Amino acid sequence: DFRPDGHHFELPFYFNGHVPVIATKIGNKRAYLGLDSGAEVNLLDESFYPKLKRRFIKKTTREYVRGLDKKRRSVVSGEVDEVVMKKMTVEKLRFLFLDLSAVSSGEEMDGGLGFPFFSEHVISIN
Repeated sequence: DFRPDGHHFELPFYFNGHVPVIATKIGNKRAYLGLDSGAEVNLLDESFYPKLKRRFIKKTTREYVRGLDKKRRSVVSGEVDEVVMKKMTVEKLRFLFLDLSAVSSGEEMDGGLGFPFFSEHVISIN
């Protein structure tokens, strides 16, 4: 992330298939998030919701999404207080919490950062 004051943060990543994944800390839990500039939302596996909801998630609502199977489902959406990526902290980032077991094959991936993350930062992937 390149900040207006000229400072920037470098974050190491690995690949899960073709998706770059970064290690983060959300609340008191480690999470591995894929970078997906084409995603309309940020995603986090539903298993994180009960672990974080009391202390680290605000402004929860229910939203409807369509899965790969074309079925419409109600999922929880919430604003996470902060996501820490090495020395970089992103505050008040909204996530949808859903079952991501079908997309998390091979290396561990607990969710994804999409347009809401990319629209707030200048990102360069090397």
